[in-house]
Amino acid sequence: MKLLAPLLALLFASSTLMSQTYNISSTMNGGNEVPPVETKGSGSLTGTYNARTNQITINASYSNLAAPPTGSHLHKAPAGANGSAIIFLNATSGTISGTFTVAETDEPDLIAGNVYINLHTNSFPGGEIRGQLALTLPPPAASKELEVASGDFFVKDSTRGVILKSPNGSCFRIQVSDAGILTATALACP
Repeated sequence: MKLLAPLLALLFASSTLMSQTYNISSTMNGGNEVPPVETKGSGSLTGTYNARTNQITINASYSNLAAPPTGSHLHKAPAGANGSAIIFLNATSGTISGTFTVAETDEPDLIAGNVYINLHTNSFPGGEIRGQLALTLPPPAASKELEVASGDFFVKDSTRGVILKSPNGSCFRIQVSDAGILTATALACP
């Protein structure tokens, strides 16, 4: 029974680590279209993607299009290829913003960089400006060590983790990878 609480804490910590939030960025221009188009139009996109909830939040701005946008979408395809629309956006007055749900089947392509934003106009019905979405993880939290000789302890910090102290004095290093894999390594106790 004494091992159940630490084990549950480890499982909770691993599920927390698996709920990654990615930062998103993109630069849109006519040269990214397939085939490339000559336009003065350009734009940029920033946002986040929460892998636990499958929610993507985007904030994009664009300017100098040859005509008002007739459509804007997120499409699934790598750079240099065209693909089908997976999320329909609403481009108005130089901006696009909102939170949308990404289908589970589209998530691997999104994380791999195989999704792009495309703005269509009457001048360029296939798309006037386009940009691949680049997803990056925020930098990891700093590593910290805590040594407790005996008794209770409290940590006030925004980082997450699990600390175990066994009653028989054996020591273990517990590591949880970003993929949620738990590794316990026996150590010589000090």
